[in-house]
Amino acid sequence: MKHKYFIYSFFLLALSVNESPGYGFSSALSDVDGKYEEEYEDLSAVNDPIEDLNRSIFAFNQDFDKYLLNPLAEVYDEGLPEPIKDRVHSFLSNLNIPLIFVHDVLQAEGEQSIDSLARFLINSTLGLGGLFDPAAELFDLQPHTSDFGQTLGKYGVDEGAYIMIPILGPSNIRDFTGKIIDFIIDPFNYLARRKHASYLIYTRTGTSAVDARANVKALWTRVNNAHDPYVTLRSIYRQNREFMIQGDTVVGLDSPRPSEK
Repeated sequence: MKHKYFIYSFFLLALSVNESPGYGFSSALSDVDGKYEEEYEDLSAVNDPIEDLNRSIFAFNQDFDKYLLNPLAEVYDEGLPEPIKDRVHSFLSNLNIPLIFVHDVLQAEGEQSIDSLARFLINSTLGLGGLFDPAAELFDLQPHTSDFGQTLGKYGVDEGAYIMIPILGPSNIRDFTGKIIDFIIDPFNYLARRKHASYLIYTRTGTSAVDARANVKALWTRVNNAHDPYVTLRSIYRQNREFMIQGDTVVGLDSPRPSEK
C-alpha cells in the first residue's frame, strides 16, 4: 500500500513539473498588485463547485510545501552558488523546449515554433547541452511556455470546473487532462521509457519541482499573507491561464531565474 501511495504521489509530482505550486503565476501577481479577493472573487467563485473539497486539498498541499518541498527548495537556494543554480535552471528549461515546440505547431504559431526550434538547437550546441542560454543572450530568442491545456484553450475548449489536485496544486478539468497528455507525449519522457531509464524522469521531476519552488518565494509569501490564501491562489491561477491562452508572457520554468534578468 505504501509503495502504491509513493508511486501515486510521484506521478502527481511529475505532472507538476510544468506548473509547480505557484510557478507560472508571478506575472499575474505583479500586474494586479495583490487585490484578488476584492476584484476577482465573483470570477473565481463561479467556477468552483467543489470548493469545500478543494480547500481541504489545498490545506494538505500547504503542509506538503511547508514540511517537504519548501525545505528542500531552501537548501537548494541557499546551499548552491548562483552560477550553479542558473546552469541547472537553464538545463531544465532546455529539456522542456521540444514539448513546447510541439504545442507551438499545434497552435499554428509559426514564428514561435521557429523560435523554439532555434532555441533548442542553439542551446543544445553552443549552450553546451542547455547549460547556457546563448539563444536569448546572443540572438534575442526569448523563452516562452506552452502546454496541452493551453492548446485546448486556443481551440475554444472550456476550462471546466476549478479543481485542486493533491501535490499538483490548482488546475481545472481542461488543464489537468492536458497535463496527463503532456506527461505521456513529452519527448524526454518517451525516450527515457524507450531506453528503460525511467530514473531520468524521476531525477528531472524532483529537480524541476525544487528549482521551480525556489523561484517563487515572493509569490508564496504574498499568497500566504493574503486574507484568504485559497481565494488568492484560485484567482491568480485562472487569470494566469487566461493570459497564457491569449498569448501574453508569463513567468514559468522556461523563464530566466531572477539572477539572470
